[in-house]
Amino acid sequence: MPANWLIETRLGDHPDATPLRRRLVSAEDEAEALRIVAEEAQADVDRAAAEELLIDGQEEVFARAEFDTRPEHHVSAGGAAPEPSTGAQAERRGDR
Repeated sequence: MPANWLIETRLGDHPDATPLRRRLVSAEDEAEALRIVAEEAQADVDRAAAEELLIDGQEEVFARAEFDTRPEHHVSAGGAAPEPSTGAQAERRGDR
């Protein structure tokens, strides 16, 4: 028959420290209760890592978009530089 286990996670050895995580779980034994809490903690870490990866990916996309919209300067064979164009204009002309 499952029992209720209160699992608190703390940093340090101060008995009055506030728990970082406090979870009441129903499990057959202490080991299973600890496993459940550990799996939940790992899921939280994985979720945070995925969010960070998403943010990093968005930053890369924004940086790439910013790079693509910078004016381009082309120098013709005669040495005169035409007016700057954006990356989108260059794509329409077929320069890219």
